[in-house]
Amino acid sequence: MVDPTSPRYLPTRIIIPDLVSHCTFNLRKSRYHRMLSIETKRWLFRGDSLDKGAQRAFHGLKAGQLTAMCYPKAGYPQMRVSSDFLNWLFHLDNLSDDMDNRSITEVANVVMNSLHHPYTFRSNARLSRMTREYVPGLPSVMLYLEHRASFYKRMLQTARSGACQRFMETLELFFQAINTQATDRAHGFIPNLESYIALRRDTSGCKPCWALIEYAYNLNIPDEVIDHPLICSLGEAANDLVTWSNVSHVSVCRLPCLICVFRTYFPTMSSNREAIHIT
Repeated sequence: MVDPTSPRYLPTRIIIPDLVSHCTFNLRKSRYHRMLSIETKRWLFRGDSLDKGAQRAFHGLKAGQLTAMCYPKAGYPQMRVSSDFLNWLFHLDNLSDDMDNRSITEVANVVMNSLHHPYTFRSNARLSRMTREYVPGLPSVMLYLEHRASFYKRMLQTARSGACQRFMETLELFFQAINTQATDRAHGFIPNLESYIALRRDTSGCKPCWALIEYAYNLNIPDEVIDHPLICSLGEAANDLVTWSNVSHVSVCRLPCLICVFRTYFPTMSSNREAIHIT
């Protein structure tokens, strides 16, 4: 009987489909996209807490254009909040790659307390300054996290309670997921495929963006609609599309992690260190 896990029968190449080319929707972009890009980067770079290399990376990110295409018919104030959040989230995601559990827990506690108590939360920790404006002399990581509450307070001006609640809940899931990711990374643990998919749907940061749809368009969607299995499955499908599209454009620094994920399909490769090519 042929052993399908034998190195002789294991694939040496995995072809990732071009998912974006299958999108048949007409792409739209807000007419405010240029102003949005300029102002959200100005907000992000305030205080000169990023070096020139990091600033160039954010110029290439084009979060303003991304927001203008994700929420093309939203009002400008709502798009600004959404764009500021996306920039902050991308930066936090990059930082979390080098954080341990303790650092992530500290950040999560301050962020979530700032969301639940935006006008009253105080802490002696430096991270509590997230609720304030720029303070010269703080370490660059803390400076960026300061901006967190400033755009949430803007969101509270027009957001419905359901959108705010879902925004907080999904952002908490994000922190829980990157905490689990940090634990796995520290122990060299590779989760199985089902666990990885469930975790990736939270680490992607897409779920808070679903809540921002409600906010950006001033929608008041009942919980029973949001929790309907069909709506949930649509959210998971969109989340997976973002994840696999991101995999398709994976950077060199992420390639070892990606290979580890694919090796969960083929355990023998992980032990024999067989070469695998991803195209």
